[in-house]
Amino acid sequence: MPIRIATGADAEQVTAIYAPYVEQSAVSFESVVPSIEEMAARISDRQPAYPWLVAEDGDRRVVGYAYAWHDVGWWQRSLGATDAEPQPPRPYTDLPVTTLHGALATGAVELS
Repeated sequence: MPIRIATGADAEQVTAIYAPYVEQSAVSFESVVPSIEEMAARISDRQPAYPWLVAEDGDRRVVGYAYAWHDVGWWQRSLGATDAEPQPPRPYTDLPVTTLHGALATGAVELS
């Protein structure tokens, strides 16, 4: 499955993937699906500092996406943890391979 840097032209397909999470779940903090124009701006305005990636199927349709964030490292906290602060950030190379960042960091997936 090819993974590439996203462009504003991917916004319609990315929005279609994201919309059900906004409308039908508590996964997103957003309550209204961003417009295609807003999504194109998010994709374009944050690159190259915080790149967006898209995964394509054999017909070159976008079937998934991921984007970078400004934090350095990642955090993991167990449910029910009582400590006030999360553990220090861990390097991206410690991510499980099942995440896109982990797959990229370990070489399990390569950008095309």
